[in-house]
Amino acid sequence: MGALDVLHAGALDVLLPSGTTYGRCDTMLSDTLVQPRGDAFAIVDGHGVVVSWSPGAERLLGHTAAQARGLPGASLLLSPADAARIADLRPAEGSAFLGASALRHRDGHAVGVVMWAHPCARDEAEQWLVQAESAEAVRRYELRQALLRGLFTESPFIIDVFDSRLRFLAQNHSRSRAPGFAESVIGRTMREAAPAGLLDMSALEERQRQVFASGKALIGTEVHGRDPREPDRDAVWSESILPLRSSSGEVVALAHMVFDVTEEARARERLDLVNAASARIGSRLDVLHTARELTDVAVPWFADYAYVNLLDPVFGGEEPVSGPVSETVSLRRAAEAMLSGKPATMVVGTGEIDPFSTVPGSPTARALALGKPLLLTGHELSAELSTLDVRRAAEIRERGVHSWLVVPMHARGAVLGVVVFARFARAHPFEADDVLLAEEFVTRAGVCIDNASRYTRERATATALQRSLLPQRLPVLGGVETESRYLPATGQVVLGGAWFDVIPLSGARVALVVGDAGGRGLHAAVSMARLRTAVRTLAELDFSPEELLTHLDGQVTRLRGEQPEGPGATPSPTCLYAIFDPISQSCALATAGHPLPALLTADGEAEAIEIPVGAPLGTGGIPFECGELTLTDGDTLVLYTAGLSRPWGDSEDVRARLCTALSPQRPG
Repeated sequence: MGALDVLHAGALDVLLPSGTTYGRCDTMLSDTLVQPRGDAFAIVDGHGVVVSWSPGAERLLGHTAAQARGLPGASLLLSPADAARIADLRPAEGSAFLGASALRHRDGHAVGVVMWAHPCARDEAEQWLVQAESAEAVRRYELRQALLRGLFTESPFIIDVFDSRLRFLAQNHSRSRAPGFAESVIGRTMREAAPAGLLDMSALEERQRQVFASGKALIGTEVHGRDPREPDRDAVWSESILPLRSSSGEVVALAHMVFDVTEEARARERLDLVNAASARIGSRLDVLHTARELTDVAVPWFADYAYVNLLDPVFGGEEPVSGPVSETVSLRRAAEAMLSGKPATMVVGTGEIDPFSTVPGSPTARALALGKPLLLTGHELSAELSTLDVRRAAEIRERGVHSWLVVPMHARGAVLGVVVFARFARAHPFEADDVLLAEEFVTRAGVCIDNASRYTRERATATALQRSLLPQRLPVLGGVETESRYLPATGQVVLGGAWFDVIPLSGARVALVVGDAGGRGLHAAVSMARLRTAVRTLAELDFSPEELLTHLDGQVTRLRGEQPEGPGATPSPTCLYAIFDPISQSCALATAGHPLPALLTADGEAEAIEIPVGAPLGTGGIPFECGELTLTDGDTLVLYTAGLSRPWGDSEDVRARLCTALSPQRPG
C-alpha cells in the first residue's frame, strides 16, 4: 500500500497514514484519517479556469479534456456558495477539505461529490489540484465518519487499540473509563498506563496474546477489578477483544471494547440471592429452623452478621401481635450467623430474650414502631450506639461495624419480629437497593415463619382434640393390667382416626378394642368418636366379638349411605375387638380388616397370632369369624393400629419386626 497501513476490523477498513502520531479520538477522527481518494481531478489556475482534466474527471462529469480545458471552474458547481468558498482559497493556507458538493454533469444533472483542494505552483503561477469523489464514496465516507464518531466520541464503550507488542495505538474518550490513567498512554502497555489495582494485568495480557495467536475474537469476557472512583467495592466489565487484520489477513493489532456492567452484575447477584432465599427458606414447618435458613442465606452473601429476633408468642404457637409493638413485648433470639472464623455472638445468645430490642429509642424499637426498615451508617450509627447496652455498643465498635440494617418481619398484617443485618468485614455499606433486597427475603421468611407458627399452633390444638377423644385414664381391673401409648401423626395433618378403648364387662371380663376410622383430619376424628361410642354401646349388650363387629359393620354402612359422596375415596374403617376372661384365661377376638395383634408370652417368646381377618367395616355381606387363644399369667397381648406399619411396609413385615422387638423383653 505504500504510504498506507491497512487495518481491517470486520466491515470497516481503518486507514492510518504511516508516520501518524497515534492518539485519542480527536486524532483518530481527523479529516485525513478516512478520505476517499479517487482519480477524478482537475487543475485550475489562480483565476479558477480549468487547465488540466483527468480521465477520471471525464468519467465523473462527461466532459472530455478538450471540452473542459478553459471552462471556468465555477461553471461546474451547482451551488454559488461552493463557488464562493473555492474562490476564497489561499495557497498559503495549504490543502483544504472542501467537503460535500454538487457538480454539474455535461448533460445537466447533479453529481454528488466530496472535494479536496491542494495548492500546486507551476512556473510560479498559482494553481490548484482539485480532487473529487463520487456520491457512493460520499456515502461511504459519511458512514465511516458517523461510525467512528459514534464509537470514539459518543459510545458508552471503552475502546482501545493495541499493537502486536500490546502497546496502545489509540483510545477513545469514554466517560465510563476509570480515572488515573497516564497523561499519555500511546506506546505504553495497559500495565504501564492504567491505575494500580484496576484489574488483573497478567490475565489481560494472556487474553491479548491468545487473540493474536488464534486470530479469533474473545467476546463478552466478564472481568472483575476495582474502579478508583469506588475503591471499596468490586467493579465488573464486559470485555471483547477483536483482531484487526491487514489486507493479507495477518493480525496486526487488537481492538478492545469494554463496557461497565457493574450494576448489571450487582442486579444479577441480588436476583441470585432472592432465588437462593426462595429455594432454601421454608424447607420445614419449624420456626427456629426457618430463622436459621434466613441467616444462613444472608451471611456471607449479603451481610457479615445477621440475627433474627422473634416475638415470644411466635415461638409458642400463639397468635402474633397485630399493629405496633409495645415496650412490654419480649423478643427472643431465634437464629444468628456470622462470617466464618468469627464468634457468632453479640451479647445475646440464641434462644435468649433480647432485653434491648424494645428499649425506647433503640433502632429495633424505632423500626418496629414505624413498620419499615431502618438503615444506619457512619455518624448515624455512632449516635445510635449510645441508646444500646454498654457491652453491646462496645462489641459493635470493636468489630468495626459500619452499616446496620433493621428490617421488621411481618406476615398477614401481623408483626412477627425483626431481622438485623450488619457489615464490618466488607467496606461498602448497605445502600437503597440492599434495603429492598433485604425486605424481599425477610418477607419470604416471614411468611414461612408464620406458616410454621400456625402449624405449631394448629398441631397443638389438634393433638389436644385427639387426646380428648381417647380414654384419659384406663380403668383399674382386677384380672388384667392395661397400658397404652398414643403418638400423634407427623406431617401436615395431625388429626387421625386411630383409637383404642378398654371396656369393663360383666363377670370380671374386659373388652380390648383398637381401630382406625380411616383418613385424616377433622372428618376422621369425628368418625372415630362415633365408632368408639358405637362399640361401647354394643359392648353393653354383651355381644360376642364377631356379633359386635357385624352390628358395627351395619351401622357404618348406614352412616356411609347418609353422607354425600366426596371428591376422593375415604379408606374403610377397621376394628379389632377382643374379650378376655381372666377366670377361664380365654381370649376371644375378631377383626374387621385390622392388623392382628402379637403375643409376648411369660417366658419371653413373641409370636404372631393367626386368626381369620374379616373385611373392613362398611363393606357388608361377609360374616366375621372369631378366634380363641389362652392367656396365662404374665402373657402380654399387644394391639396396635395401621399407623405402625407405614414405615415398615406390609402387615406381615410389621408383625415380624414387632415380634423381634418384643422378644428381648423376656424377664431375667
